[in-house]
Amino acid sequence: MNVLKSKKGRVLVAMSGGIDSSMTLVKLLDEGYDVIGVTLKLVNGSRCCDIEAQNHAKMVCKKYGVDHYVFDVSKNFEKKVIGYYLDELRAAHTPNPCVICNRFLKFDELFKIAKKLKCDYVATGHYARIKKSNKTGEYELLKGSDSNKDQTYYLSFLRNEWLEKILFPLGTIKKENTYKSAKNVGLDFLVQKKESQDLCFVDDKLRKMFLAEKIGKKPGDIVDEKGKVLGKHDGIHYYTIGQRKGILLSGGPYFVIGFNVKKNYLIVSNRLSQAALYQSEVYLKNINFINEPSKFPINVDAKIRYKQPLSKATLNYDETKKQYFLQFKTPQRAVTKGQIAVFYAGQRCIGGGVIK
Repeated sequence: MNVLKSKKGRVLVAMSGGIDSSMTLVKLLDEGYDVIGVTLKLVNGSRCCDIEAQNHAKMVCKKYGVDHYVFDVSKNFEKKVIGYYLDELRAAHTPNPCVICNRFLKFDELFKIAKKLKCDYVATGHYARIKKSNKTGEYELLKGSDSNKDQTYYLSFLRNEWLEKILFPLGTIKKENTYKSAKNVGLDFLVQKKESQDLCFVDDKLRKMFLAEKIGKKPGDIVDEKGKVLGKHDGIHYYTIGQRKGILLSGGPYFVIGFNVKKNYLIVSNRLSQAALYQSEVYLKNINFINEPSKFPINVDAKIRYKQPLSKATLNYDETKKQYFLQFKTPQRAVTKGQIAVFYAGQRCIGGGVIK
């Protein structure tokens, strides 16, 4: 291992084998950093896509004369991410494993490895920015310049003290320019590679089979809002609030509006305007503040899932109940227990919390 440092510092680049992490490495080298590549092996076994990803990361590092290491963190991933995912589904919640993984697995592991390898910084290919506030002196997490690719939602549980040592070189770049740059430096094979849209530990097409193996089928009744039995389901862990797909009932379309875990009921409605699908108040638990407000309530822009547009809201704290909650100006559709609500002040991601 080469331990010579450039004046700018030594950076551990998290290499997934994709275009974003590869171009992160290239950009940091161009900026004069001393760089090493690290790939985290997250899943036990040897799936073809995992082997291909590792090989691509190794090829890119070799092309640029950079040391590359693979660290097996699959046991921790099984416990902290897959375990969390399954536990939430058993409770009829909708988990968000990417947010939890970034906070409790990936960055935690990367900083431990960075210390071992004598690195000053950790870098990833996320489309986000970090800036030190002139007013408070605190580091802040800002939206990526490419609004269509901004990934601060998934980073909303990061610890503030990490930000000083994190680099997001792609944060000021549009995704289309990342593709152009990759072609220009001869990484065309990454441009042609399709980005994964599935959970990293199971393909979307195999998800139902995965859940049947891990949780099992738990048949029960599908009922309407008045409790009338309309049909049968294989397990409420296959469904989420607002879901329409997979509810095979006549007289539809039907939407999931709730669960009765005790009775194993899946509660549905065929009325899109059903009040149970919409809420203005969203209560939160396990709040993570990247920059904690000095007082409440505060006006924020918030969303209750990644692909949802931001909506105007106030973030409140109930002193009596010791409870944080969002009050949306416009009622939100399909507020779902277990999902992550994330809130912003302009470009700044303040933090997030689990919907309670």
